[in-house]
Amino acid sequence: MTAARGTGKKTIEHARPTDGTVRQLYGTAVCCAKPRCGAPLYRLNDQSGEQVLNTHVAHIHARSEGGPRWDPSMSEDDNRAASNLLLLCMPHAWEIDNLVDQFPADLLREWKTQQIEAADHAQTTVAMSSADVDAALAPVDLQAFVEAVAAIVPFHAGLRTRAQAWQHAKRRAMGWRLARLAPLVAPEDRETAMIWMATMESPPIVVPPGQVRVLSGAMGAGKTEQAIRWWEEGLHEAISTGAAEIGAFYTPRTIGNLESTLIADLGHEPTYPCRIVIDDLDSVSRQDASRLLTEARVLVHTWPNVSVLATARHETVALADEERIVAKPWPIERGSSLLLAIVGEDFYWPDWNSETLDLLTSPLTTLGLARRLKTGRHTRISRSELLSELASMAIEQSQRDLAEETWQALGRLAATILGRAAPVPADSFASPPQVCALLETTLVVREDGALRFALPVFEQYFGSAAIRAGLVTTETAASGDAFPLWRYALAFAVSTAEPPRQEQLLLSLARLNPAAVFWLLGEIGRTEVGESRQAPDAPAIEALIATRDCTGISAEATLAVRAGRWLREAEEALMVGLSPLGERLRRRGGGLTQWGVWLQDGRMALARARVREVPSVIELDEARPDHPIAAGWESWTSFPFPTSALGRWTHAQRHFQPRLHELIRRRTLDTPLDGTLARERAYHLARVVTGQGTMRRTPLIDLDDLRSKLATWVDSANESEWSTWQDDVDSADVWWLDTYLGRITGDVLERPWPPADQPHAGRYFWESYSKALTGTLANDLLREAIIGYRHLVETNFPRFGSALGLYGMLPLHVEGFIDRPEPGSDIYSLHMTTMLHRRPGAERDAEPTVTVTFTGGDTTPNFWDRGRGHYARAAPTRFDQSPVQNIELPLHSTRPATNLAYQWLAADLAAVGWLDEKLRHFD
Repeated sequence: MTAARGTGKKTIEHARPTDGTVRQLYGTAVCCAKPRCGAPLYRLNDQSGEQVLNTHVAHIHARSEGGPRWDPSMSEDDNRAASNLLLLCMPHAWEIDNLVDQFPADLLREWKTQQIEAADHAQTTVAMSSADVDAALAPVDLQAFVEAVAAIVPFHAGLRTRAQAWQHAKRRAMGWRLARLAPLVAPEDRETAMIWMATMESPPIVVPPGQVRVLSGAMGAGKTEQAIRWWEEGLHEAISTGAAEIGAFYTPRTIGNLESTLIADLGHEPTYPCRIVIDDLDSVSRQDASRLLTEARVLVHTWPNVSVLATARHETVALADEERIVAKPWPIERGSSLLLAIVGEDFYWPDWNSETLDLLTSPLTTLGLARRLKTGRHTRISRSELLSELASMAIEQSQRDLAEETWQALGRLAATILGRAAPVPADSFASPPQVCALLETTLVVREDGALRFALPVFEQYFGSAAIRAGLVTTETAASGDAFPLWRYALAFAVSTAEPPRQEQLLLSLARLNPAAVFWLLGEIGRTEVGESRQAPDAPAIEALIATRDCTGISAEATLAVRAGRWLREAEEALMVGLSPLGERLRRRGGGLTQWGVWLQDGRMALARARVREVPSVIELDEARPDHPIAAGWESWTSFPFPTSALGRWTHAQRHFQPRLHELIRRRTLDTPLDGTLARERAYHLARVVTGQGTMRRTPLIDLDDLRSKLATWVDSANESEWSTWQDDVDSADVWWLDTYLGRITGDVLERPWPPADQPHAGRYFWESYSKALTGTLANDLLREAIIGYRHLVETNFPRFGSALGLYGMLPLHVEGFIDRPEPGSDIYSLHMTTMLHRRPGAERDAEPTVTVTFTGGDTTPNFWDRGRGHYARAAPTRFDQSPVQNIELPLHSTRPATNLAYQWLAADLAAVGWLDEKLRHFD
């Protein structure tokens, strides 16, 4: 008896079973008690060659109070008796004690009975009494007899006893698993992987007697493991009932004639139910695979108790529909479970997105991912590097030597698939012999007459090969709508290019689609060694520019000008791609002005002129003049010169991000003057100019009074370098409002949204709006925010295209609900949950459709579960925002559509590296 912790109460704990009881237990079992497991009581240690214990003595009713299935009425003697004990393999012993609800005592007692019956049957099948043995062997020297027979009779499988044949088959199954794991899993992790595989349930495979089935699926879908499990079910049936043959597991190359090979292995013709596996038909030619399936069909017709399961990738051979079993991709949760089992939680997790999550749907890539992450442990690895390495690993696993023309065809196929965003009809892509050559690689599969890659990551891997080979231009791959589909192909191509070619690609991308550059910087630049705080020496700077220069900068006379032009070239390329927004990133507008540079001991001082433009870069005589503003310099910075491979792009990113951040924070990007966002901005600024502030809620503003007061502000802005007022208003706002007022007529400026329609007697603003008005405002707000977001992108970021997530989802239908509490509730603000649906076939500029309703309680749609379904169906290479969003409804705000549109835009810009954080906007 032991005391319960923290109390004086004694916890009941019975004594352990006696050694005699345990010996009795092992005398009444031949394998794990769980049906269809069949794990032997002992296994062979690969290193020592000795038999080691492979089972655990498990209690049906726990030995200790509070344990699994504890029975307080059971005596200690009964608890220690063999009737309360059963032998289980390690994984299933763990399983019954941790999943108690699934394994009640009655079920375990059934297992116990079946285990004893199987042992009794095995003994009566293969055993003789000691008297029989003595009588039979007394006249001869047994050892001499065995040696004499062995010398003249070659060994064959039929000489094994039934128990030996069963043990051999179980070891063979274990060997196949280990052989499949060896290239992917480190030796110290293989046992963990094996235990996980043993405890993880798989969808049952059914092959009726007298039938042939082919388990087909993509590379790495776990077909062999499923086939082994099906075969082991037959082994368990054979040893537990004696009414089944101990079947066979073959690879195609080990089979001459299927019937002859089977009879030789069995030692007799198959009269009882017999399961046969032919694993990996892709390892032989299509002709040989077809021959083996024909022999299998003849075999099951000749011996109706035989069933045959073969494994192959899609369309390896022609099959009738009823003969095919499709191996479905793993759920992401299953791959995640295996990954955690091997790696644990104490390591650097990658930034998950649809591409990396897709790796978890295949056992092959899940195991490869686990090994790569565990090898790097806490080392940060980019998604691009991870995907590239796993693609290479999977290609090596295919064990095919590919001809040069086949590699080119794989590149063309990737380019075609990515260009169409869909599988390619085989007949239109290549001739039948070329299609056969692609299928022979096992990297490509054909489904419904269309070609696709066995793993999605191959599209990007061979897409990068197409870029490097010139089959696809950078302009095509980086265009606004194509880039999300090609992004990892571009990342692979850039990361593997020689330094000058790498810079050439980045300069081209910067001019074509600036979203691509900073996204690539996050993918392939994040694993670079960070810039040292210690300034580099001059030779290091010279070497960097000389090694990576692709435009002749290294010919400049002085190192300072050379270094300045090297940094400036990246900003110039990005300014081209950012047009027309690029000019607004300077306070006074315009392009890049003159740079003054000073370089000494690896540290650079960089001055930017206020208006001067030529020459573009000049060398300064000192690190900082006494009066820089008087000398015409607008800004002055000093920093160690960046010498990492992508250092100049990181420097440009640090320059542009704060300026764009300010425009987004203040919500001052250009939009059409007749749009809702412009009306909201004008009304907001008008209240500031007329002295109403941002909290007063006067619905109408007199235009004459507004124009009169604004004129004074305009004069102040025109007469100064730059002016600012309260509420974050500056010269640009004043000039913009003056332009806006010049195009409107009338006597008053109206509030953009209807005011509250209820007496404000409650604590919170939302209580002043009726339910009807709340629904109308929410519906209109969503519609105008989506339209405003589209205007922001098309006006300011035209080259970014679908790299901005929400823009890539347009046009939209929005479904949402508002759970509006009763007045008087202690709820500060209203929130709306929305589901974003794409509208296939509609033009991108089509007006969004919105349906908003009030609901709650049991009638609330489960949008979050539906959102997970969206991710499962979404194309894997799109930049998407979450289809389910929780949106605040600030009904009293004067800029609700603006705030929501900018919130979406900020999230999209952060996803491609143009903002370093996601912003939320409030008035």
